[in-house]
Amino acid sequence: MPAVNIFRLPSGWTTWYHLPVMAKRCEICGKGPKAGNNVSHAMNKTKRRWLPNLQSVRIDDHGVHRTARVCTQCLRSQRVTRRA
Repeated sequence: MPAVNIFRLPSGWTTWYHLPVMAKRCEICGKGPKAGNNVSHAMNKTKRRWLPNLQSVRIDDHGVHRTARVCTQCLRSQRVTRRA
């Protein structure tokens, strides 16, 4: 007897353990993770990632209040207007 999937997965999910995650990317400028190496004193190299400093803030998006993940550089340069 063939295996039958009794669970209905939302569209875009390939298996039950793939959960939707938000990208580590600024919604205003598009800044995302950068890759590089940790370098020890002995010059051993291991891969690492530098993540942007994202903050969840309530913004005013053309009259609609919504939550956005924005990097601190966009907040400091006032590229985004916070909700009043």
